[in-house]
Amino acid sequence: MNHLKQEHFANELEWIRTELNAKNSNFENSNVLILGASGFIGTWLILYFEHLNNNFGVKISITAMRLKRGDHEISELNHSKNIRWLFSNVADYDFKDTEYTHVFFCATPSQPKTGMWSPSQIEESTISGTRNVLRCLAKQKNVPRYINLSSGAVYSLNEKLKSPYSELELVDDDFINSSNVYAFSKYESEKFVNEYTRRGLISGFNARIFSVSGPLLPLDAHFAFGNFLGQAKELREITIKGNPNTSRSYVFITELIYWILLITTRSGFHGSINLGGFEPTTIQNLAQSFLVEFPGTKVVLENSSEAISNYYPKMNFLEKSFGLTQRILINEQISRHHTWLNQF
Repeated sequence: MNHLKQEHFANELEWIRTELNAKNSNFENSNVLILGASGFIGTWLILYFEHLNNNFGVKISITAMRLKRGDHEISELNHSKNIRWLFSNVADYDFKDTEYTHVFFCATPSQPKTGMWSPSQIEESTISGTRNVLRCLAKQKNVPRYINLSSGAVYSLNEKLKSPYSELELVDDDFINSSNVYAFSKYESEKFVNEYTRRGLISGFNARIFSVSGPLLPLDAHFAFGNFLGQAKELREITIKGNPNTSRSYVFITELIYWILLITTRSGFHGSINLGGFEPTTIQNLAQSFLVEFPGTKVVLENSSEAISNYYPKMNFLEKSFGLTQRILINEQISRHHTWLNQF
């Protein structure tokens, strides 16, 4: 997408701020490190902290790391006085030059262009990267809050587990299949975070993220929500390429960022937590939901005889521990993402 500006995100960023202020959350005078700063969630985190800096006088220093040199797609972020850009492999950099209050690890490749099909790249960025960052942070005088962006994919390591997945169901002895490099790397990073937290060197938690929707989600990658939106916006047929009874649940990106930041401010919370949509929907129902916003198109099926693949969490823990329920449901997710796209 061309000519992205911070103002294009203002409404959604203000929604996050309003929700967090209602919970008395504060990042004043924080020194934040964001690893994987050009990715989907990393970019949203930078945008939010910059929203606080630029519009509310909150003093947040941001160190943002990305693998490759070059400009961020949101040009204003390249020249902000609040952001120090680092260009390095997260597994190699020495982070001891600054004392960080918050660290967000978002560095695992999640798209083909960033290396998601490369097992060696996933292992290096996630396992080696996590190990390196934690070793450096352990030398700090102050204990940083550490947010590890993990994935619901870790549950696939135990073939006996079926959706909806609960945080309490996964322990080391349950592993049956470690052939999924992405899932195994995520879980290995979780174990490092848990160990360093147990030793009092960081205050960490693992956010096991499931399917996400919203602005900056690619419309031409392997994400069903993005594909459907891209097709619907161009009034093309919405094509379901797998079994229409496959189930997912979706959380809108701004609500996800709100949840992550709220949990971050609760320093006493450690361990792992599911972050995803509260209610599953079949892929066919998801596709048909787009017809409400885009009545000029239709849904077609391809390869509907493929096996059903269900992937969604139990969300009881988030609700009971933090008093949170899902506010932005599927139809509103589609409408808000469409409204955002209409700016261009």
